[in-house]
Amino acid sequence: MTPDEERLDQVKQWWKEYRWTVIGGISAGVIGVGGWTGWTEYTRVQQESASTLFQELSVAVVEADAIGARRAFDELFEDYSGTAYAEKARLLFARISYEVGEEADARRLLEDAVDLSSDESTVHAARIRLAQLLIESAQYQQAVDLLGSVDPGQFVSHYEELKGDAYRAMNRYSEAKKAYEASLDQLGFNSGYRTILTLKLNDTRVAE
Repeated sequence: MTPDEERLDQVKQWWKEYRWTVIGGISAGVIGVGGWTGWTEYTRVQQESASTLFQELSVAVVEADAIGARRAFDELFEDYSGTAYAEKARLLFARISYEVGEEADARRLLEDAVDLSSDESTVHAARIRLAQLLIESAQYQQAVDLLGSVDPGQFVSHYEELKGDAYRAMNRYSEAKKAYEASLDQLGFNSGYRTILTLKLNDTRVAE
């Protein structure tokens, strides 16, 4: 037997022993790639469908269409609760719930957004709106506790302003003044909102 014939015979023997292992590995690879592609496509479709419903919800909120908003919100959470759109939808639906007089529902939605959302900006936005509701309901200390329980991150100015509002409503003017000053310190000098904060601060100084 020549060297070439001997090598060919060895290859045939190896293939006889290991062919199913090789075939299985190739199949698994193909299935893996196909599975990943399928999952990517599934995720894309989910996001697009959730986006469409979120847009419908947004339009309904702007148009004060509570029934349309409820339908879009319920469908979004029923079918696409795992998307970022569902998390942000709580904020929108809380808004229209409050506007139609369902304050308890609005508060519950905001509390859920604070406790369950994975997006940091969504959590902060929900906490800020929840604090506003507490202040409007004369639950001033609860608002202060809510805002003071976490790191405000880039939302320091918003948090401090609301704390100032709550303190001022409780006639705790010294604390209100410090909060308004802290809020002002976080704003750029060209910010148009500085005028409003300055007025609040000056009113607080007068009331002291």
